[in-house]
Amino acid sequence: MIIELINETISKRRTGEEYILLEGLCNNHKLENEDDKLSYRFMDEFLMIQKCIGPVSGIISLTFKEEQLTDGQAVYEQFEEPEVEEVKAEAAPAEGDEEAAPAEEAPPAEEEGAKPKWNPKDFQWTITNRKSKNLAMVYRDYTGASFHSVCKKAEEYGDSSVDQISEALKDFCQTVEDHKDGKCYTQVIFKE
Repeated sequence: MIIELINETISKRRTGEEYILLEGLCNNHKLENEDDKLSYRFMDEFLMIQKCIGPVSGIISLTFKEEQLTDGQAVYEQFEEPEVEEVKAEAAPAEGDEEAAPAEEAPPAEEEGAKPKWNPKDFQWTITNRKSKNLAMVYRDYTGASFHSVCKKAEEYGDSSVDQISEALKDFCQTVEDHKDGKCYTQVIFKE
């Protein structure tokens, strides 16, 4: 519903601007319950914005805590090898036994040209342990080599929070304009 409202507002008010500045999206860190944060992940919201509104040229995060761009030491899922049971050969029934053992059905042979069965062991899976990626990591992974990150203290922009926010947004818009081919992620850290 929010995306529809944003699209409707853009279509009514846009007069030819190259960029649209959206505020207030991707704020799941403000949710109190961890399960709520995980059910509404940054990646889901970011990809919905990309799909329904348009490409994201830059993101600014006005926050009290710096977001890390490293995942730390990634821990990968280890798959145990299944135990292979030895099949014991049964003695052939003697002649004249009425109760002959039923013949075991052989598993169907894979047809030529058929796709092999999907096996999760063929891929490397990280163990997230209920820790989703922050927006900085999602944006970095999405943009790849064109990613440009800046982290600044709010005090660099002035003394009052109003001036700090205003100047940080001006600086961010200039950064986006300077890096047209790249993707910018700016963090502005305020004192609590």
